[in-house]
Amino acid sequence: MTGPQASQSAQAAQSAQAAQSAQAAEAPEVVAFWRDLGLPGLVDLHVHFMPGNVLAKVWDFFEDGRSGTPWPIAYRLPEDERLALLRAFGVRRFTALLYPHKPDMADWLNSWSAEFAARVPDALHSATFFPEPGVAQYVGRAITGGARVFKAHVQVGAYDPRDELLTPVWGQLAEAGVPVVVHCGSGPSPGRFTGPGPFGEVLARPPAQQPSPTEPWSSLDRERLMEIGEEICGRYESHGQTGRAVFWKRDKKRILADLERFLRADSDHRVAHGTRPVAAELAFGLSHSDLDTVGIPLPDGRLVHFRGLADRVDVGDDGTIHVVDYKTGGSRGYGDLSEENPDAQGQKLQLAVYGQAARMLRSAPDAPVMAEYWFVSAKGKFERVGYFVTPDVLDKVGATIGTMVKGIEAGVFPHYPTASSTSPFIECPSCDPDGLGVADLRRAFEAKSSDTAMAVFLDLAEPLADSPLEVESERLSGF
Repeated sequence: MTGPQASQSAQAAQSAQAAQSAQAAEAPEVVAFWRDLGLPGLVDLHVHFMPGNVLAKVWDFFEDGRSGTPWPIAYRLPEDERLALLRAFGVRRFTALLYPHKPDMADWLNSWSAEFAARVPDALHSATFFPEPGVAQYVGRAITGGARVFKAHVQVGAYDPRDELLTPVWGQLAEAGVPVVVHCGSGPSPGRFTGPGPFGEVLARPPAQQPSPTEPWSSLDRERLMEIGEEICGRYESHGQTGRAVFWKRDKKRILADLERFLRADSDHRVAHGTRPVAAELAFGLSHSDLDTVGIPLPDGRLVHFRGLADRVDVGDDGTIHVVDYKTGGSRGYGDLSEENPDAQGQKLQLAVYGQAARMLRSAPDAPVMAEYWFVSAKGKFERVGYFVTPDVLDKVGATIGTMVKGIEAGVFPHYPTASSTSPFIECPSCDPDGLGVADLRRAFEAKSSDTAMAVFLDLAEPLADSPLEVESERLSGF
C-alpha cells in the first residue's frame, strides 16, 4: 500500500497509539480520585456495550454529526480493551446500556445483553425497550431473567415516552424496583419528544397514583386523552385523509366526544366490576410475542391454532379476567351472540380465542373469563356484547371450526353472499369484489344448496332454514 492510503493508515495508527498513551496515563488519576474520597472503587451507571455491528453504527452516527452535533468517541476500542480500561479505572460494577432505534430490535438486544452479562461478571444485566406490540411481554421476561437496569433513549428512538404501549412497561419497572437510565435531554440535538416535558408527565403519574377500580379517571386523564385525539386527528388532516372540511369539522367533534364518553363509560365499568387493565394489544403466536398460539380443540381431537392481538385484558378483584375487543361502528349483527351462540355460525370467533390467550397470559387456565365486544362510539351506544368463555362455549366454537375444517378438506367452501341487503357498503369483499352486488352469486349459491355435499355447510351457516328461500324471508323480517 502506497501513497495517500499508506499515509492515512499511518496517521490512524499514530492516533490510536496517542489515545492508548493518554488512557494509560488517565487510569492512575481516576484511581487516585476515588481513593482520596475513601471509596473502595467505582460503580459506573452509564456505560454502553452493544453487539459489534450495532455499536459501530452508533459510533459513526454520533461522530459524523448525524445526530446534529459531532460527538467524538473517546474510547473507540475493541470490547476487551474497553473492559480492561474500566477495570484499570477501578470500576467494580458497570452497566451495559443499549437501545433500539426502530421496532423489532429491542428483544434481540436484550438477548445479547443477557449473554454479555453472563460472560462478563462485573457487568450489570441491562435491558431496553421500544413502544411496539409485545413490549410488556419481553420487558417482563427481561425482569424475570434478572435485568438490573434498563435504558430508554427517547432522542435516538424518536418515540413519545407517554406512548400508551409503554404505560404497562413503566408500571412493571416501578413495581419491580428496576431503575431506568433515560436519555430524554436535547443533546446532542433536540428531538420531537426530548426535553423535560414529555418524560415529566410520565414521572408525574406513577402507577401507584393511577386510579383504583373504584376511582374515575381524572381531569388530567381526560386532558391527555384529548391531546392524543387532537394529535391523531391532526395527523390524518396533514395527510389529506379527512375528506371535505365541512364534514370533517362535524366528524372530528363527534370523535372527540366519543373519546370523552369512553373514559366515563370505562370508569363506570371499572367501578361496577372492580377491574384494572393488565395488558393492551396482547400478542399471541406472533414473532414478537411471549405467548404461544392458542389451540382450539376440534371434536375429532385435532387442534386448530390461532395467532393475533387482543385489544385489552383487565382483571377483577375477584380474579375474573375481562377481555375487550374494541369496535368503533354499530352493534348490528352482534346482538345474537351468547353462550348458546358464541360464534354467530362461524362469523365471529375472536372472543373465545382471545379469552384463551388471556388465560395463558395470567397462567390461569381455569379462571373465569368474560369476553366482550365493546362498541366505543355514539353510533354503537357504548354497548357491550359478549359472554363467559366456559368449557361449553369452547366446545361449541370447536365444533364450528371443525365443520369449517371438514368443508375445506372436502372442497366445500362456497361463496356465501347475503340474501338481501340495503347497505351502501360492500359487506363481503370476497363475494362482491367489484361492488356491483351479489344477486347473481346468491342465485348460484341457492342452486348449489340442494347438493348433498352442501348439507354440513348449510347446517352451520343457515341452521334454522329448510331452504334458501326461507332464509331470505327470515332475514327480511328481521329489519
